[in-house]
Amino acid sequence: MSNMSKTKTTKIAITANIGCGKSTISRILRNKGYTVYDTDKISNELTKKDGDAYPLLVQAYPNTLSETLEIDHSKLANICFNNRLELSRLESILHPLILKEMLKLMEGCKDKLVFVEVPLLYEVKWDKYFDDVWLINTKSDIVIKRLIESRHMTKEQIQARLANQMPIETKLLKKNKVINNDGNEEELCKEIESMLHLY
Repeated sequence: MSNMSKTKTTKIAITANIGCGKSTISRILRNKGYTVYDTDKISNELTKKDGDAYPLLVQAYPNTLSETLEIDHSKLANICFNNRLELSRLESILHPLILKEMLKLMEGCKDKLVFVEVPLLYEVKWDKYFDDVWLINTKSDIVIKRLIESRHMTKEQIQARLANQMPIETKLLKKNKVINNDGNEEELCKEIESMLHLY
């Protein structure tokens, strides 16, 4: 048996609370040639007209359909992010389908390392599906500044999103490899390089 066939793929989750820089880290890794999947993108594919979640969402949230009969994500977010019961109902529809697709993609990857962006990794208890976790930590004032500038969110909207996420202090107590992202992209690249040398 060749060494190639013995190579095991190490599955790494990239997680953080909103505004900490998950997508920036994913872009840097992709530019380096690594395979990076994103559970938000998987979710978006599932909610398209031909996606597995579409008929279930139409049934559960008929008022979120646009004129072209697509799911209007902003309407869906307005319903669910302000109502814990509705959020739980949405997650009960989407999460099993996202998990199934995520596991299929990871299983099909034959690279030495495969990364998956999972914003709510600990909230949904999916850390058990990974060999390692990269947790991105960013100071709260920097997070708020970034989200106001890049996504034009209000402080109230940011707080509402954070209220649905496990506090970063709790996540830091888990068995993570922590990437601090308080500086610029050059400093972030150095952090990522240091992390990659561990594999």
